[in-house]
Amino acid sequence: MKENIKELLEFDAIKETEEFFDEKNTDRTNAFSFGLFLDNNKRKEELLTKMGDTPFNSSLDKYLEVAENNGFEVILVEDFTKEDIYTTRQGDELVKIPYENTSQLFILWNIEKSILLHFDTYPSYRLNDSNEVYLDNIKINGGHFHYNIAFEDIDKGYGTATSSGGFKKVSEENIKEQPILKDIEMVWSGDHDCREALAYNISILNKYGTFLTKWIDIPFFRLMHHSEWKSDRSSTDINADRIRKLPLYIQEIIS
Repeated sequence: MKENIKELLEFDAIKETEEFFDEKNTDRTNAFSFGLFLDNNKRKEELLTKMGDTPFNSSLDKYLEVAENNGFEVILVEDFTKEDIYTTRQGDELVKIPYENTSQLFILWNIEKSILLHFDTYPSYRLNDSNEVYLDNIKINGGHFHYNIAFEDIDKGYGTATSSGGFKKVSEENIKEQPILKDIEMVWSGDHDCREALAYNISILNKYGTFLTKWIDIPFFRLMHHSEWKSDRSSTDINADRIRKLPLYIQEIIS
């Protein structure tokens, strides 16, 4: 099953179409690749759901269930609200109804593997028969998970299991603190998009290496929700403030 999901996750509809027709960016290849893309997404979502993993469009409840089943604990939740307008057509008239649009920022921690997971949400609102705006569902909007890992074989782990990040040379001090690094030259300090295949991506990392419970390098991350990227405050200051809200034992690992 895991080999199948690997193929589905890595499938490139445009590349497959261009190789099949031996042409690029034509009406035929554009239409065909879009069809392949939709078909692959459907199969991928079905398989991830069957595996008990997170498809790209996970609801918040299902996502948290998968995360908790994989060792994560919610350590911080913050609401952020903006005034919004729900626009609907009633007969020939466009009706605009004001409402409060509330999203959330979630931060989770895997204590066994020292993985930091954070994401914000995207709520979907609807209108009832009384012209009242109500919350219909909540989806995962965007986020990442961050970690340090020591690969048993760098050539096998790097590229196969990794996404973004970089290597950090292991020092004598690192070895004293974590003896498992005795025969390790470099540690991967990385991150993944957290939305799709959360459990699968962590399992592949675990297959090729050992997560460090104490990070030797701090990967780049910003514990921010989407509204804060438009803030007048610097992302560095926002991130630092949010880190200070986390338990001290986590602060000591990630900062």
